[in-house]
Amino acid sequence: MSGSGDRREQLAFDPSTFDSKRSMTTDVYWSRIAQDKAMFGTVESLPAMYKSTDGGESWTQLPDSAQVAGGIVKVHPNLRGVVYVANKQGVWRSDDGAASFYKTWEGDATGLDVSKAEPDGVWMTSPDAVYYSPDRCKTWKLIGGEDLKRQGYALRHVKVSPVNANNLVMWRDHLSGYDESWYYSRDGGKTWHESVIDSTLAFLPRNQRWGHPAWHPLKADTLVNNGGDWPTRSTDGGATYHWSASGQNAVLVGGSFNFNPHHPDTVFASSQDYNGAVTHDGGYTWTYTNVSGNGWGGHSYGGYAINPMTLVAGASTSWGGTRQLTVSHDGGKTWKPVENALYSLNPAADSKTPRGCTWPWAIL
Repeated sequence: MSGSGDRREQLAFDPSTFDSKRSMTTDVYWSRIAQDKAMFGTVESLPAMYKSTDGGESWTQLPDSAQVAGGIVKVHPNLRGVVYVANKQGVWRSDDGAASFYKTWEGDATGLDVSKAEPDGVWMTSPDAVYYSPDRCKTWKLIGGEDLKRQGYALRHVKVSPVNANNLVMWRDHLSGYDESWYYSRDGGKTWHESVIDSTLAFLPRNQRWGHPAWHPLKADTLVNNGGDWPTRSTDGGATYHWSASGQNAVLVGGSFNFNPHHPDTVFASSQDYNGAVTHDGGYTWTYTNVSGNGWGGHSYGGYAINPMTLVAGASTSWGGTRQLTVSHDGGKTWKPVENALYSLNPAADSKTPRGCTWPWAIL
């Protein structure tokens, strides 16, 4: 597969198959992508359901299973071999360990979940509403979410607390792909409210995108979620999310950054996607610097602090685009391109001496 950012919940371990002697869950189900997309690696579309009975060591492609490819996979919390799949064609159920499937709901199913708190219940999102089945997908009823419907948007990825089945979260996508709205329900999905995202402790721009919530297995009101490239945590059932990363921001530097022996406590780390940040105390604190001037972030490479006030980087409009030498003379508060500077696809700063370096020293 090419690896195209396929972010479905496409893998499910069957907890009823836990083998205490082997300390492992044996049965695992995987719904392979239906139509592979070119991005990284070789494109190969082999739509099917795969099953492992040895905890994922080996896999078997199940025959006649193409109809459940590209799906979200869930299993009954207690009953072995009861498998549910949601995909663009509908919701499917198997009672024989994925040997066969039959469709229980027709249409685009954009989310699916189960809960140990209500083992026979199944929750599902269509682009326009939230549905519930009390009997293992045999019958469905509309429970809420219709008021969130917007033209060109879709509700997605409903998730139910394993401790309290009244606690649900989901998100609604946005045409831009970077301004998704997150929602929560405290009454089993009948009414929904938009979540508040508190980014007080994260100084980078927040580009809220796909939600991937995971409920705590024991605490009914606690869950974690991503979005904006760093983890967040909620302790009120999804009403409010706070930055919860312990310093981990998942920010790609994307090129060289350098130390200056004459100013060892000052470091400028330029960043692909998020412009960059500068520290003057050896990394204890950092200040965001907007190299590109964009509100959402930007691409800069080869960052170097010539001194605490003079910073340089190769700015670009895209990951693979040409880098233009850009300079700040006020510690990163403002930036401007260097006139008549050489352009490069991979500029690098050298921290030795003016005699041993390339372009940064030309702007002093």
